[in-house]
Amino acid sequence: MIIGFHLEAQVYYDDMLIRLFNYAVSDEEGYKRIDDSHAVFKMPQQAVVFLKDTDKSKDKLYIKLILPDEQEIEYSVHAVRSLGYTPQELIANDMEILLPFQILRLYGSVKKYSSFSEEQKNKFLEKFAQMCKDIAETLHKLKKDKNVTTDEYYAMVEIIHDLEEYIYGMVDNDIKAKGADSMINDEFLFWSERMKAEKDAETAKLLKEKEDEKNRYFAEKMIMNGESAEKIEEYTGLHLSVLKSMAQSLGKALML
Repeated sequence: MIIGFHLEAQVYYDDMLIRLFNYAVSDEEGYKRIDDSHAVFKMPQQAVVFLKDTDKSKDKLYIKLILPDEQEIEYSVHAVRSLGYTPQELIANDMEILLPFQILRLYGSVKKYSSFSEEQKNKFLEKFAQMCKDIAETLHKLKKDKNVTTDEYYAMVEIIHDLEEYIYGMVDNDIKAKGADSMINDEFLFWSERMKAEKDAETAKLLKEKEDEKNRYFAEKMIMNGESAEKIEEYTGLHLSVLKSMAQSLGKALML
């Protein structure tokens, strides 16, 4: 019998417990027929990650099952309240995958930003800058300690940048003016340049491969037509050693 895992991430509350239970009992991998009268069903291991919640003491969700004979079974699911952990605590608990969602920490405050006094706005931006600093420094440590690959590191940077733009876009001008997101923004720009350089390199490689393929095609034609090596080399740019190898494969003498 294969026991599965079911992980769900939530931002808003809904009828999630019912959905989790439905997922669990519809998992055919947990079912095993014993005989004509008996079967066993083993529930998958389930967990929910609440991306905006801060109270990590609430680490279980419960649903009570009442059977037709009035037996009661309490079913529980593990719950992770993502924002109940600091970036450093996430790493210590092997939950670095949740690090990008630390950018949601000020989600509730930003919706009130327009009604803030100047002093309140400055305090918000100070908190925002500290939040970005904590995330960026923790990310750097992950990369330095080789706990994530370079690709994983920049994937996290991209998620953080996209979430920041989506959630804090209404105050983006103030954030930029204060340089509150400078550490994360610098990393994203570096990532963008890296991706552009990789894409340019890949494009250049493909163009060179096509050019080489075209030159080899014409070189073969010229060898078969008895053209001189000097002329073929000048026309295609292929080295004499390459032309000799091609001529040998074609069963033709190369005219030197």
